[in-house]
Amino acid sequence: MRLESRISEEWKELGFQGTDPATDFRGMGVLGLKNLVEFSRHHPNKVQQILSDSILHGLKWFSYAITGINLTSDLVQLLRQGKINRFFYVHGPTANTFQELYVVAFVEFNKWWAQANPASVMEFKFV
Repeated sequence: MRLESRISEEWKELGFQGTDPATDFRGMGVLGLKNLVEFSRHHPNKVQQILSDSILHGLKWFSYAITGINLTSDLVQLLRQGKINRFFYVHGPTANTFQELYVVAFVEFNKWWAQANPASVMEFKFV
């Protein structure tokens, strides 16, 4: 999909809440964007599968972009709390390591969402 402008209805198809994606990045800024871009660039098949799955869930769909931004926020919080330090000790304290952890988290979230079988997207915060 090629977007014609920054403000467009097409952003909603990619999982943003509105027509201007900038409003969805308030909490995670560039890091949230970088994770979405790098995931798409380096793991296009996984991204396509997740996008397809999120749409196929029907009423149980989830917003791809918002989920990605929230996962970035969750991982940053876990890192600040020291709860995932061991992962970085083993794999190296790099941006690439963080990105690969993000990929694993997103793939696992997608599986978890399907297994949790929520009544609707409104249960997102409880899963």
